[in-house]
Amino acid sequence: MSSLFSLDVSTLAAAVPVLLLLVHLVPYLRDPHNARALPGPWLARFSDLWLGLVSKGGHRSETIHQLHLKHGPLVRIAPNHVSIAHPDALQVVYAHGNGALKSDFYDAFVSIRRGIFNTRDRNEHARKRKIVAHIFSQKSVVEFEPHITAHVSALIAQWDRLFDLAVKGRSGPEGGGWHGRDGRLYLDCLPWVNYLAFDIVGDLAFGAPFGMIKAAKDVARVPKNQSEAQAISSYGKASRPEDIAEVPAVKILNGRGEYSMSLGVLPPWWRPFARMIPWYRRGERDVKTLAGIAIMAVKDRLMSDSDRVDLLSKLKSAKDANGNPMTREEVTAEALTLLIAGSDTTSKYVRPSPSPAH
Repeated sequence: MSSLFSLDVSTLAAAVPVLLLLVHLVPYLRDPHNARALPGPWLARFSDLWLGLVSKGGHRSETIHQLHLKHGPLVRIAPNHVSIAHPDALQVVYAHGNGALKSDFYDAFVSIRRGIFNTRDRNEHARKRKIVAHIFSQKSVVEFEPHITAHVSALIAQWDRLFDLAVKGRSGPEGGGWHGRDGRLYLDCLPWVNYLAFDIVGDLAFGAPFGMIKAAKDVARVPKNQSEAQAISSYGKASRPEDIAEVPAVKILNGRGEYSMSLGVLPPWWRPFARMIPWYRRGERDVKTLAGIAIMAVKDRLMSDSDRVDLLSKLKSAKDANGNPMTREEVTAEALTLLIAGSDTTSKYVRPSPSPAH
């Protein structure tokens, strides 16, 4: 019996590498899409591992851009993934009605439930698009301009305050640290730009800023020791101080983005194993924490008796073609999408040079 067990284990140990080799080699040899002739990294011809490692390193766009400079408009970056860099391809790849659907890459971005960004079903996406389209009309966008101006003014006021201290030779920890020297204020603009982006998006989406500019630090509130379902079910109930924790939202957002981008390029059957790796486990925690930030912001807004028109109030009142409103989970998922898309893209758009400014 013991020898039989040893034989089975040794057979299995020998079979696994052979099986993995065949899984990657057979599709390459079959080449159903005639992609074998396309240039690209050698490992990418057989495995998604190359793209996974590049994405995890955080320099995917730069690496692939260099490959295009070397090889031309078509580069194979995974067994079933070809990167195209040619303007004539835009209408072919992204044309409406061409039958192309979102890939399983977007499954890595699902949190709480599917939102308009990561929904892959065409009918469901059309339903969500009809609900939210009016939110981003020209009229709605113009209505938000005074609120944006107010937060920019608050940022400048903070810098003026620090400058008044800097000319006296002072220093401080605000915004990651600043100091005065020779009558000038030296600080890193990057954290402050992130504070501005989060406060603007918080105000426009949830009717109140996160308060990062005022606090001069990266901070947001999340429900403590609650699952997403428990936290959402508590909408309408006041939160006790002991049920709330503070987290660094900008850091969490960055970690979540890196995690989802790197996990999404892996085949779905790889992902459960990837989540066992410590780096991916940390990223998964960031996903849940970021969802908690959105849940807390939605809860605070629903508890408020303000009649102000913001993006969340528009989501709450919106209905689909059948007259059905969004569920609590849908509203929260779309609010999370607004938080991610607004804060991340806004901070990148207004981001200055990474060197300290004065």
